[in-house]
Amino acid sequence: MAGGKLISTGVEFPDATTQTTSGLPLTGGTMTGDVSLGDGVKATFGASDDLQIYHDGSNSYVDEQGTGILKLRGSAGIALEKYDSTEQMLTAYHDDAVTLFHNGSSKLATTSTGIDVTGSVTCDGFTSTGIDDNATSTAITIDSAEHVSLAHGIGFNGDTAAANALDDYEEGTFTPTYSLGFTGITYSAQQGRYTKTGDVVNYTIALTMSAATASANHVRISGLPFTSDATDGYGGAYLSYSPFIDAATVSRFVMHTPVNDTRVLFYTNTSQLLGTDAGIAPTGALLIMGSYFAA
Repeated sequence: MAGGKLISTGVEFPDATTQTTSGLPLTGGTMTGDVSLGDGVKATFGASDDLQIYHDGSNSYVDEQGTGILKLRGSAGIALEKYDSTEQMLTAYHDDAVTLFHNGSSKLATTSTGIDVTGSVTCDGFTSTGIDDNATSTAITIDSAEHVSLAHGIGFNGDTAAANALDDYEEGTFTPTYSLGFTGITYSAQQGRYTKTGDVVNYTIALTMSAATASANHVRISGLPFTSDATDGYGGAYLSYSPFIDAATVSRFVMHTPVNDTRVLFYTNTSQLLGTDAGIAPTGALLIMGSYFAA
Protein backbone atom coordinates (compact mmCIF):
# COMPACT_ATOMS: atom_id res chain seq x y z
CA MET A 1 0.00 0.00 0.00
CA ALA A 2 1.51 3.33 -1.03
CA GLY A 3 -0.16 6.74 -0.65
CA GLY A 4 -3.55 5.11 -0.05
CA LYS A 5 -3.29 3.07 -3.31
CA LEU A 6 -2.99 -0.70 -3.89
CA ILE A 7 -0.32 -1.37 -6.47
CA SER A 8 -0.21 -4.76 -8.24
CA THR A 9 2.01 -5.86 -11.05
CA GLY A 10 1.17 -3.58 -13.96
CA VAL A 11 -2.12 -2.37 -12.41
CA GLU A 12 -2.68 0.58 -10.05
CA PHE A 13 -5.87 0.81 -7.96
CA PRO A 14 -6.81 4.17 -6.34
CA ASP A 15 -8.28 4.75 -2.91
CA ALA A 16 -11.41 2.75 -2.20
CA THR A 17 -13.22 6.01 -1.49
CA THR A 18 -11.74 8.22 -4.18
CA GLN A 19 -12.81 8.03 -7.82
CA THR A 20 -10.13 9.09 -10.29
CA THR A 21 -10.07 9.16 -14.05
CA SER A 22 -7.33 6.52 -14.24
CA GLY A 23 -8.78 3.59 -12.26
CA LEU A 24 -11.67 1.94 -10.45
CA PRO A 25 -12.41 2.13 -6.74
CA LEU A 26 -12.23 -1.14 -4.80
CA THR A 27 -15.95 -0.90 -4.27
CA GLY A 28 -16.56 -1.26 -8.02
CA GLY A 29 -17.25 0.98 -10.96
CA THR A 30 -17.49 1.18 -14.73
CA MET A 31 -14.51 0.61 -17.00
CA THR A 32 -14.20 2.52 -20.25
CA GLY A 33 -11.06 0.82 -21.56
CA ASP A 34 -9.74 -2.64 -22.35
CA VAL A 35 -8.16 -5.06 -19.87
CA SER A 36 -5.08 -6.69 -21.31
CA LEU A 37 -3.78 -9.93 -19.78
CA GLY A 38 -0.57 -11.50 -21.05
CA ASP A 39 -0.15 -15.10 -22.20
CA GLY A 40 -0.79 -17.52 -19.36
CA VAL A 41 -2.27 -14.78 -17.13
CA LYS A 42 -5.68 -15.92 -15.93
CA ALA A 43 -8.82 -14.06 -15.04
CA THR A 44 -10.16 -16.14 -12.17
CA PHE A 45 -13.54 -16.15 -10.48
CA GLY A 46 -14.81 -17.75 -7.29
CA ALA A 47 -13.30 -18.24 -3.86
CA SER A 48 -11.22 -21.17 -5.12
CA ASP A 49 -10.54 -19.78 -8.59
CA ASP A 50 -13.07 -22.31 -9.95
CA LEU A 51 -13.64 -20.43 -13.21
CA GLN A 52 -10.58 -19.46 -15.20
CA ILE A 53 -10.30 -17.63 -18.51
CA TYR A 54 -6.93 -17.31 -20.19
CA HIS A 55 -4.81 -17.62 -23.32
CA ASP A 56 -1.65 -19.75 -23.34
CA GLY A 57 -0.06 -18.21 -26.42
CA SER A 58 -1.65 -20.67 -28.82
CA ASN A 59 -5.16 -21.45 -27.62
CA SER A 60 -7.80 -19.79 -25.47
CA TYR A 61 -9.56 -21.52 -22.57
CA VAL A 62 -12.65 -21.21 -20.40
CA ASP A 63 -12.17 -23.70 -17.56
CA GLU A 64 -14.73 -24.68 -14.95
CA GLN A 65 -12.60 -26.47 -12.36
CA GLY A 66 -15.05 -26.60 -9.49
CA THR A 67 -17.68 -29.19 -8.59
CA GLY A 68 -20.41 -27.60 -10.70
CA ILE A 69 -20.97 -27.32 -14.43
CA LEU A 70 -20.26 -24.55 -16.91
CA LYS A 71 -23.50 -22.91 -18.03
CA LEU A 72 -23.81 -20.67 -21.06
CA ARG A 73 -27.11 -18.82 -20.89
CA GLY A 74 -28.89 -16.50 -23.27
CA SER A 75 -32.37 -15.03 -23.16
CA ALA A 76 -33.13 -15.82 -26.81
CA GLY A 77 -30.44 -18.46 -27.32
CA ILE A 78 -26.73 -19.02 -27.75
CA ALA A 79 -24.46 -19.37 -30.77
CA LEU A 80 -20.96 -20.67 -31.48
CA GLU A 81 -19.51 -19.02 -34.55
CA LYS A 82 -16.32 -17.82 -36.24
CA TYR A 83 -14.71 -14.81 -34.54
CA ASP A 84 -15.84 -12.41 -37.25
CA SER A 85 -19.43 -13.79 -37.29
CA THR A 86 -19.10 -14.92 -40.92
CA GLU A 87 -19.69 -18.61 -40.21
CA GLN A 88 -21.94 -20.36 -37.72
CA MET A 89 -20.99 -23.61 -36.00
CA LEU A 90 -23.87 -24.18 -33.58
CA THR A 91 -27.03 -22.27 -32.68
CA ALA A 92 -29.50 -23.01 -29.89
CA TYR A 93 -32.65 -20.93 -29.58
CA HIS A 94 -35.15 -20.73 -26.77
CA ASP A 95 -38.24 -22.87 -27.53
CA ASP A 96 -36.81 -23.65 -30.96
CA ALA A 97 -34.19 -25.66 -32.79
CA VAL A 98 -30.63 -26.59 -31.88
CA THR A 99 -28.71 -26.64 -35.17
CA LEU A 100 -25.27 -28.01 -36.07
CA PHE A 101 -23.40 -26.57 -39.04
CA HIS A 102 -20.64 -27.87 -41.30
CA ASN A 103 -18.59 -25.22 -43.08
CA GLY A 104 -21.39 -22.75 -42.44
CA SER A 105 -24.19 -24.99 -43.78
CA SER A 106 -26.91 -26.44 -41.56
CA LYS A 107 -26.65 -30.23 -41.37
CA LEU A 108 -28.64 -31.37 -38.30
CA ALA A 109 -31.42 -29.57 -36.47
CA THR A 110 -33.74 -30.68 -33.70
CA THR A 111 -37.49 -30.48 -34.26
CA SER A 112 -40.53 -30.96 -32.06
CA THR A 113 -40.76 -34.57 -33.25
CA GLY A 114 -37.08 -35.55 -33.58
CA ILE A 115 -34.30 -34.33 -35.87
CA ASP A 116 -34.01 -33.00 -39.41
CA VAL A 117 -30.86 -34.05 -41.29
CA THR A 118 -29.68 -32.26 -44.43
CA GLY A 119 -27.49 -34.53 -46.55
CA SER A 120 -26.58 -38.19 -46.12
CA VAL A 121 -26.00 -40.14 -42.90
CA THR A 122 -22.99 -42.42 -42.44
CA CYS A 123 -22.87 -44.50 -39.27
CA ASP A 124 -21.24 -47.64 -37.87
CA GLY A 125 -24.53 -48.91 -36.44
CA PHE A 126 -28.23 -48.13 -36.54
CA THR A 127 -31.00 -49.05 -34.10
CA SER A 128 -34.59 -48.08 -34.80
CA THR A 129 -38.16 -49.22 -34.20
CA GLY A 130 -39.46 -47.32 -37.20
CA ILE A 131 -38.78 -44.65 -39.79
CA ASP A 132 -41.49 -42.06 -40.28
CA ASP A 133 -42.40 -40.67 -43.70
CA ASN A 134 -43.28 -36.98 -43.34
CA ALA A 135 -44.75 -37.55 -39.87
CA THR A 136 -47.84 -39.27 -41.28
CA SER A 137 -47.18 -42.97 -40.69
CA THR A 138 -44.37 -45.42 -39.99
CA ALA A 139 -43.10 -46.30 -43.46
CA ILE A 140 -40.26 -48.61 -42.43
CA THR A 141 -40.19 -50.80 -39.32
CA ILE A 142 -37.08 -52.62 -38.05
CA ASP A 143 -37.70 -55.15 -35.28
CA SER A 144 -35.31 -56.55 -32.65
CA ALA A 145 -34.29 -59.37 -35.02
CA GLU A 146 -33.33 -56.76 -37.66
CA HIS A 147 -36.25 -57.66 -39.92
CA VAL A 148 -37.30 -54.73 -42.11
CA SER A 149 -40.98 -54.16 -42.92
CA LEU A 150 -42.25 -51.66 -45.49
CA ALA A 151 -45.72 -50.27 -44.83
CA HIS A 152 -46.52 -49.43 -48.46
CA GLY A 153 -44.43 -51.86 -50.49
CA ILE A 154 -41.67 -51.23 -53.00
CA GLY A 155 -42.13 -49.18 -56.15
CA PHE A 156 -39.96 -49.58 -59.24
CA ASN A 157 -38.75 -47.10 -61.88
CA GLY A 158 -40.39 -44.13 -60.16
CA ASP A 159 -43.86 -45.69 -60.20
CA THR A 160 -45.87 -44.39 -57.21
CA ALA A 161 -49.17 -46.15 -57.94
CA ALA A 162 -50.23 -48.23 -54.94
CA ALA A 163 -51.59 -50.98 -57.20
CA ASN A 164 -48.13 -51.48 -58.74
CA ALA A 165 -46.18 -51.66 -55.48
CA LEU A 166 -44.64 -54.96 -54.41
CA ASP A 167 -46.32 -55.10 -51.02
CA ASP A 168 -45.89 -58.71 -49.91
CA TYR A 169 -43.41 -61.56 -49.97
CA GLU A 170 -43.85 -64.72 -47.97
CA GLU A 171 -42.58 -68.30 -47.89
CA GLY A 172 -44.10 -71.15 -45.94
CA THR A 173 -45.61 -74.61 -45.77
CA PHE A 174 -49.12 -75.99 -45.66
CA THR A 175 -50.80 -79.39 -45.27
CA PRO A 176 -52.78 -80.48 -48.35
CA THR A 177 -55.48 -83.17 -48.18
CA TYR A 178 -57.73 -85.04 -50.58
CA SER A 179 -61.10 -83.59 -49.58
CA LEU A 180 -63.13 -85.64 -52.11
CA GLY A 181 -62.58 -88.67 -54.34
CA PHE A 182 -61.23 -90.96 -51.66
CA THR A 183 -62.17 -92.16 -48.17
CA GLY A 184 -60.35 -93.94 -45.34
CA ILE A 185 -57.11 -92.22 -46.28
CA THR A 186 -53.76 -92.90 -44.64
CA TYR A 187 -50.97 -90.62 -45.88
CA SER A 188 -47.32 -91.58 -46.17
CA ALA A 189 -46.45 -88.17 -47.66
CA GLN A 190 -48.41 -84.95 -47.19
CA GLN A 191 -46.40 -81.84 -47.96
CA GLY A 192 -47.07 -78.39 -49.34
CA ARG A 193 -44.74 -75.42 -49.89
CA TYR A 194 -45.49 -71.96 -51.24
CA THR A 195 -43.96 -68.62 -52.17
CA LYS A 196 -46.22 -65.57 -52.31
CA THR A 197 -44.92 -62.55 -54.23
CA GLY A 198 -47.42 -59.71 -54.27
CA ASP A 199 -50.73 -61.45 -54.95
CA VAL A 200 -49.25 -64.36 -56.94
CA VAL A 201 -49.00 -67.68 -55.07
CA ASN A 202 -46.69 -70.40 -56.41
CA TYR A 203 -46.90 -73.77 -54.70
CA THR A 204 -45.86 -77.41 -54.80
CA ILE A 205 -47.83 -80.33 -53.41
CA ALA A 206 -46.59 -83.87 -52.69
CA LEU A 207 -49.24 -86.41 -51.66
CA THR A 208 -48.96 -90.17 -51.28
CA MET A 209 -51.69 -92.34 -49.81
CA SER A 210 -50.57 -95.65 -48.30
CA ALA A 211 -54.20 -96.69 -47.93
CA ALA A 212 -57.43 -95.31 -49.40
CA THR A 213 -60.77 -96.31 -50.91
CA ALA A 214 -61.84 -94.64 -54.15
CA SER A 215 -65.26 -92.99 -54.26
CA ALA A 216 -67.34 -91.77 -57.18
CA ASN A 217 -66.77 -88.12 -56.30
CA HIS A 218 -64.92 -85.25 -57.92
CA VAL A 219 -61.25 -85.52 -56.92
CA ARG A 220 -60.18 -82.41 -55.03
CA ILE A 221 -57.18 -81.29 -52.99
CA SER A 222 -57.87 -78.77 -50.21
CA GLY A 223 -55.64 -76.63 -48.01
CA LEU A 224 -54.03 -74.06 -50.31
CA PRO A 225 -52.44 -71.39 -48.08
CA PHE A 226 -54.46 -68.37 -49.35
CA THR A 227 -57.97 -67.92 -50.72
CA SER A 228 -57.97 -67.10 -54.41
CA ASP A 229 -59.24 -63.71 -55.53
CA ALA A 230 -63.03 -63.54 -55.86
CA THR A 231 -62.90 -61.82 -59.27
CA ASP A 232 -59.87 -63.07 -61.19
CA GLY A 233 -58.14 -65.50 -58.86
CA TYR A 234 -58.23 -68.48 -61.25
CA GLY A 235 -55.20 -70.72 -61.15
CA GLY A 236 -53.90 -73.99 -62.50
CA ALA A 237 -51.34 -76.71 -61.88
CA TYR A 238 -49.40 -79.30 -63.80
CA LEU A 239 -48.07 -82.74 -63.00
CA SER A 240 -44.43 -82.89 -62.04
CA TYR A 241 -44.48 -86.59 -61.18
CA SER A 242 -47.45 -88.91 -60.72
CA PRO A 243 -47.91 -92.68 -60.67
CA PHE A 244 -51.28 -91.59 -59.23
CA ILE A 245 -52.66 -90.92 -62.72
CA ASP A 246 -52.17 -92.95 -65.90
CA ALA A 247 -51.96 -90.19 -68.50
CA ALA A 248 -52.53 -92.70 -71.31
CA THR A 249 -55.89 -93.63 -69.81
CA VAL A 250 -57.05 -90.27 -68.43
CA SER A 251 -57.67 -88.04 -71.43
CA ARG A 252 -56.28 -84.48 -71.27
CA PHE A 253 -56.03 -84.33 -67.50
CA VAL A 254 -56.04 -80.79 -66.05
CA MET A 255 -56.12 -79.17 -62.59
CA HIS A 256 -57.89 -75.94 -61.77
CA THR A 257 -58.33 -73.52 -58.83
CA PRO A 258 -61.66 -71.60 -58.91
CA VAL A 259 -62.14 -68.03 -57.70
CA ASN A 260 -62.65 -67.43 -53.98
CA ASP A 261 -61.37 -70.92 -53.14
CA THR A 262 -58.52 -72.87 -51.53
CA ARG A 263 -58.83 -76.08 -53.55
CA VAL A 264 -57.36 -77.77 -56.61
CA LEU A 265 -60.05 -79.48 -58.73
CA PHE A 266 -59.24 -82.35 -61.11
CA TYR A 267 -60.79 -82.59 -64.61
CA THR A 268 -60.55 -84.54 -67.82
CA ASN A 269 -61.22 -82.97 -71.20
CA THR A 270 -64.92 -83.85 -70.88
CA SER A 271 -65.86 -83.87 -67.20
CA GLN A 272 -64.84 -83.96 -63.57
CA LEU A 273 -62.26 -86.56 -62.64
CA LEU A 274 -63.71 -89.06 -60.16
CA GLY A 275 -61.84 -91.20 -57.71
CA THR A 276 -63.29 -94.33 -59.33
CA ASP A 277 -62.33 -93.39 -62.89
CA ALA A 278 -60.09 -95.72 -64.87
CA GLY A 279 -56.43 -94.79 -64.77
CA ILE A 280 -56.46 -93.63 -61.12
CA ALA A 281 -54.16 -95.43 -58.66
CA PRO A 282 -55.17 -94.19 -55.16
CA THR A 283 -51.93 -95.28 -53.50
CA GLY A 284 -49.73 -93.74 -56.18
CA ALA A 285 -47.62 -90.66 -55.49
CA LEU A 286 -48.74 -87.25 -56.77
CA LEU A 287 -46.39 -84.29 -57.18
CA ILE A 288 -47.84 -81.09 -58.71
CA MET A 289 -46.76 -77.49 -59.13
CA GLY A 290 -49.22 -74.64 -59.54
CA SER A 291 -50.03 -70.98 -59.14
CA TYR A 292 -53.00 -68.63 -58.67
CA PHE A 293 -53.88 -65.06 -57.72
CA ALA A 294 -54.68 -64.57 -54.03
CA ALA A 295 -57.34 -62.22 -52.70
